Amino acid sequence: MRSRRPMLSLAILLGMLYCQASWANYKDDYQDGVKAAERGDWATAKRIMQSVLQENSKPSRRLRTYGVNFIQYVPHYYLGMAEMNLGDCQAALQALNNAASQAVVKRLSDLASRQNSAIQQCDDKLRLAQNDPPPQPIVVPPKPVVLEPEPVQPPPRPVVAAPPAPTPKPTPTAKLATRDVNRVSGALSQAQRSSRTIESSLGAAPLAGTGDARALNKDLDDSKDQLSSAATQLANARRQDSPSQLTQAENAIKTVTSDLAMLGDRVEAAKQGLAAAELAMALDRSKRRARQSIAELAPLFAKASAAGDSTATARTAVQRQSEALTSAIGGSDGNAISRAQTALGRARSDLEKAIAAAPQPAPDELRRYVGLYLSGDYATVAIWGAPDRLPDAKDQANGLLLRAAARLHQFVGTGEMDNTLRAAIDADLRKAKSLDRALKPNPQAFPPRLIELFSDA
Repeated sequence: MRSRRPMLSLAILLGMLYCQASWANYKDDYQDGVKAAERGDWATAKRIMQSVLQENSKPSRRLRTYGVNFIQYVPHYYLGMAEMNLGDCQAALQALNNAASQAVVKRLSDLASRQNSAIQQCDDKLRLAQNDPPPQPIVVPPKPVVLEPEPVQPPPRPVVAAPPAPTPKPTPTAKLATRDVNRVSGALSQAQRSSRTIESSLGAAPLAGTGDARALNKDLDDSKDQLSSAATQLANARRQDSPSQLTQAENAIKTVTSDLAMLGDRVEAAKQGLAAAELAMALDRSKRRARQSIAELAPLFAKASAAGDSTATARTAVQRQSEALTSAIGGSDGNAISRAQTALGRARSDLEKAIAAAPQPAPDELRRYVGLYLSGDYATVAIWGAPDRLPDAKDQANGLLLRAAARLHQFVGTGEMDNTLRAAIDADLRKAKSLDRALKPNPQAFPPRLIELFSDA
């Protein structure tokens, strides 16, 4: 005789079967931890980094957060810096000396230098704590007593007549004044320093290897040749004591100094021009990335619409941030574009979470067997041959749970004597649990006996 049970609507049961939990995104937590470290909130940074390491302990130079957005993911580094600033050098060294983290950090020059400094500080601190000897008492030796002898009067010296003083030889008069030589030498040294400064600028970013650098280097070589000639004239003037050659050297140095000043101005102008061009290119790249981020929203909005009203708030936030980014693209402030894109990324992440948490529609086949189960047709559900061939693992888990419940009804109805049927029930429950670890039978839909068996499976 078929047992009578309270009937639930198909929609209610499906909603209970497919409710999904939203999971926190450790990447967002990590970025919050980095911000805490940057503002000096080391206790918060330590707590967050310990948490995200439990989610993902593998450091990365480029970790994708969403779309084409990447971040540097080095939680061991920030945990170590937090431990050091909180006074625990042992814990700091344990985190900072993580081999995988060091392999990534050493390629990030700004972080590598701070990490090396932190390791050195902690090593020194621990070494001093282990090797610092106790202070030794200061012993003041007694002051010796010295007896002064009686003074001895020297014998009188004989009077000797002094020899006549020699007649001094006349010193030759120098033609070059020392102050004039020093003045010209100083001017030459200053010009040489200017030449080296310009040469260094031409070999460094942003000028290094550019056509501007090659053209300016030719002019610099001419000035360096002139300085070499002026140095030779100065050396000849000193050797020959020649005021005329000193004057020629000084005039040549003045000319080169003037040329170097104009060359330095040209170098600075070229640097500024290249820097401006680089800023323009960087702004263009930022705008392209921002437009790409906006274009990638279309399929996301489609998924959100299909997920239903539970995503409405998150959809509105993404739309608002998309409009703000579009406005920033119309300007020339790269920082404003970056801030707007970051805000859009966070809003997008929230929408993706909302979509994941929204109830999903069940496949038609599963819906049909749910209806059969609710109508009491346990025999048909019990011989359902394909619940494990449904498209999604969660769907398969729910199908197997449904079939196990129908088979349990048959097992109880036959006096619990069919061991083969009992083994089939246990197999369905074990496989359902392995497919969806978060699956929990609804006590309003399934009997307590099934829930107990599922718990023991």
